[in-house]
Amino acid sequence: MIKSKLKYPHIYLFLSLLLITQNISLYSQNAEINLSNDSILIGEQVELKIRVSCDKKSTFDIPWNTIYDSISNKFEILNYSNIDTIVSHETSKKQITQKLTVTSWEEGMHVIYPFEFSCITDNKSEIFESEAQLVSVWLIDVDDEKHPKDIKPIISIPITLREALPWIIGVLLLLLALFIFYKYRHKLRKRPAGVVVKKLPDVPAHVYALSELESLKKKKLWQSGKVKLFYIELSTILRSYIEMRYGIMALEMTSDETLNAVLKPLSEFSNQYNNLKWILEVSDMVKFAKHNPLPDENHKCLELAFEFVNLTKEEKEEESNKTENTNSKDV
Repeated sequence: MIKSKLKYPHIYLFLSLLLITQNISLYSQNAEINLSNDSILIGEQVELKIRVSCDKKSTFDIPWNTIYDSISNKFEILNYSNIDTIVSHETSKKQITQKLTVTSWEEGMHVIYPFEFSCITDNKSEIFESEAQLVSVWLIDVDDEKHPKDIKPIISIPITLREALPWIIGVLLLLLALFIFYKYRHKLRKRPAGVVVKKLPDVPAHVYALSELESLKKKKLWQSGKVKLFYIELSTILRSYIEMRYGIMALEMTSDETLNAVLKPLSEFSNQYNNLKWILEVSDMVKFAKHNPLPDENHKCLELAFEFVNLTKEEKEEESNKTENTNSKDV
């Protein structure tokens, strides 16, 4: 029996170890694509995971855009996760992973083609390739024997207090704003040009009003062409009288608001109420509508203003004045 002996056994041992080392190195560097499901319905979403492994001392050259374009050939990419890098000190490996959410709108067998990446170690570049993946996309089975059904109606969900609360707060704020505007709107309204607001004197209302009307009559404003100024002063005198006589803030009100406010106090003076209404309407037309009344109309407004004050003045004040005059004569 012939026994064969290996020459130089240490050389064979060295080559064997070198081959094993290269296989381990090649195994530790790989690229792969994994699908959560390789058979889906049309439009169904599936997770696609891209994983690249290499030695932790190496650097990667991964053509991400090329990979995305290759996948988008038959699939629609719906979501991209962040690219994660994990370094394992136990296995001396570095792993890069990204997850994509994809779907397909085309029936058939679709291929996700392999992609290549480079692993660079000590200025040496090695190229690795992933395996191709096959995905089946199926249409939804339709039973032709069954009759088509109507679309289900929209389900009404009760509104919760949390959903309605912003609307409730908005409506309350709007009502508050309207209340503030209504209460202080008189202060926001601009007075007509030429109106000089005087501080009302501490005298009987009719005494003040008759004195101001006499002064206005002597000015002869409308006779000199100052018709607008005449009606501004005339309406101001009447409003001041109403404010002093009835405690109504007529100087801060519009004509309509003033007439509504004096409607109850003048319930026994219907003719005088109508005269006041006519004077204020003519005044507004002159001030805001450029109305040019006739001279007789101007004279009539002034006379009706005298009449309004004399017939609506407070009787107690008049009686007290007469009593004071009688007592002074007796003395």
